[in-house]
Amino acid sequence: MKKFLSGRRGKTLLLIYVFFAALAQTSCHPKINRGGPPTNHAGDWLNWNYIFKEGTDSATRQATIAQITEAISNVRSVRPADTGRQNPNAGAAGRIAVHPLTSYLSGYLGRVIRAKNGYSLDNTQVHFCSCHDTLLWNVTADLNIGGSGQSTPTAPPPPSPGASGGSVAVVDSNGSVASPSSVPPVLTSGLIGFSGDPEVSGKVVLGIIDSGIDSTLFDRSIFQRLFASDGSGKINFVAGGPASAYQDDDAVRHGSAVAAIALNAFYTQSQADGKPELPRLMVIRALDGKGMGTTLSVSCALSYAIRHRVSLINASLGYWNAQNAVINYYLEQSAKYDIPVVAAAGNDPRDHTPSVCGVAIDGHNLLRPGNMFFPACQCVDPRYCIISVTGLSNPVLPCRYQNFSSRYVSVGVVNKSNSCCGFSLPFINSGYVLDGSSFATPVISGQLGYRIYKDGSRGNATAYMQLLQPQKAASGFVTWDGQYITY
Repeated sequence: MKKFLSGRRGKTLLLIYVFFAALAQTSCHPKINRGGPPTNHAGDWLNWNYIFKEGTDSATRQATIAQITEAISNVRSVRPADTGRQNPNAGAAGRIAVHPLTSYLSGYLGRVIRAKNGYSLDNTQVHFCSCHDTLLWNVTADLNIGGSGQSTPTAPPPPSPGASGGSVAVVDSNGSVASPSSVPPVLTSGLIGFSGDPEVSGKVVLGIIDSGIDSTLFDRSIFQRLFASDGSGKINFVAGGPASAYQDDDAVRHGSAVAAIALNAFYTQSQADGKPELPRLMVIRALDGKGMGTTLSVSCALSYAIRHRVSLINASLGYWNAQNAVINYYLEQSAKYDIPVVAAAGNDPRDHTPSVCGVAIDGHNLLRPGNMFFPACQCVDPRYCIISVTGLSNPVLPCRYQNFSSRYVSVGVVNKSNSCCGFSLPFINSGYVLDGSSFATPVISGQLGYRIYKDGSRGNATAYMQLLQPQKAASGFVTWDGQYITY
């Protein structure tokens, strides 16, 4: 990096319960429980995210959640001695027993679990990422299998939204999302700071969806000025902690590094124009200390950023080979509001032990059908406003371990300010550099953020790329049209 100043790092309940629990709104995490001790128990075996249709009223949302959770809780191989529940004409309980979702799950489990073992779903729990988004929610349930010698089957994908009722717009499994990071370096006592007493402007807000931010790694006078005074600039969506638990505890301080690089890229551009400036940040923690998150935590983060109308979103994270419908819903929302999502192209998961500076093209890292990293690879879809980023050793050579493609990668970053393909930061031991598309991505976010600050927002990813004004390689394209910037 350049122009940093170093220093010291100083879960069955009655339906009425569900209704009133939701109405009370004393918690965004209601729990519905049923069932005895398992023989073979798989916690959170079912884990699905739902989005209601826009405009769905509160009563309909509560009724739908109650029906879905009760339908899941009725999944068991031995039906209770309750003629009402066995008779579809016997009232609400009977109708629930033949709910399409109950039939779907019971049919699946009946095929994959041996009859003598039996099964049940219980400990059904409902979660909301926070009270700010009443359309997005998650349901989990545990699987219990009787007998022994029966392995736990893979959970089925959720059925179409229509199976859950007419108010559901989107449903998909809650999968894993991770940051494509590098080997943990050693942290030192350096601080992120900027010379020239830069002005912090609220005209541009960079949304950083990552592992949070470590305030102790930043010069205090700068850090205190980076966020909106109403407290909306720092929030956590990782399960198990309060909304205020935004502190970055990732081994490489992944989110902190991403934020620092984005700030510096913006700052460097402003200095070139003769007036040192910084953008405001919105740091949204969606990844835990191991760099892992879920499609729910990332969807919550996207929803939050969009509702707060950030200028752009940096997503140095992703998942392999299967798009997620819930995340896609929010990516479409970002495009609706002209908010670009700058996404990392991803890395080879192998250990990054030899030099990260590429000397030859490794076809293993070519993004292509069968080897796709999302959401970066969705940059080719006009429904979204996504710019995908990778690191380059030179305009026609990818950095070792980083993904590339002349179709699925929008732009490359040729990093000339430090070692080839590596990023140095004051709080990283001088014997290490941060490598990976995670850290090339915020270079684009910072530079694009400055262009938005100077020239305003645009309507699609192509227009944002034009705003960025990349250079183009003459041949041997490893990004779209050979586009790259030098940093």
